[in-house]
Amino acid sequence: MTDSTTKESLRVVEVTRRQFESGQAFKDWDDSSNYARIGGSFGELLLSSPVRDPQSDDPLLLAALLGNRPVGSIVTINGLLHVGTQACDMLWCSGLSVLPEFRNTGAGLMIMLRLRSKPVASGAVGVSKAALPLYSQLGWQHIAADRHLLIRHSAPILASWIQPSWLATPLSWLVDIPLLLHRRVLAAWLHIRLRGFRVEQVERLPDELDPQISGLVRPVKCHRS
Repeated sequence: MTDSTTKESLRVVEVTRRQFESGQAFKDWDDSSNYARIGGSFGELLLSSPVRDPQSDDPLLLAALLGNRPVGSIVTINGLLHVGTQACDMLWCSGLSVLPEFRNTGAGLMIMLRLRSKPVASGAVGVSKAALPLYSQLGWQHIAADRHLLIRHSAPILASWIQPSWLATPLSWLVDIPLLLHRRVLAAWLHIRLRGFRVEQVERLPDELDPQISGLVRPVKCHRS
């Protein structure tokens, strides 16, 4: 898979909004498994970014093709970053993958280099351990994002800290008791605190929440969407 012929025939293609909406984006692809193709509700999601007016040449997918067969891909969706007082266009990336039998061809690196060469910022959330070194080596920066977790079972966390790992199971029985108590107290407090509130589906986050979100003191912040 790593001879010169294979490397010469490997290429990266972009599927733009215009191509995807035409229905012809994948007509020349040779792949019976439908790997790397987008469509259905996921395709509609990629088209529906609310943060800026869409452009016909916006990329939705970058794919590495060996001949006409897709062997690696990453999808993108339009977003915005706030750098100080300036809003900057960006691409959120998701699902970087390469078929196992082609992971020594440089397909993943080619996709990332194409993404890196675009004149718009790009980023990803929750990057896998396998892909993180590649992002870092190619110059992507780490930006903190708030994430709140309600821990229900402590065993998986304890197993990463305690050796031998089998000790995590009996210890988790003790740790899970206060966690259960915490959840019960929190549920009771929320039941009292949220009486009279109603839940409804809306098209976008209410503007009234902007002051609370913009109040986060950070040099770079994600759009509130």
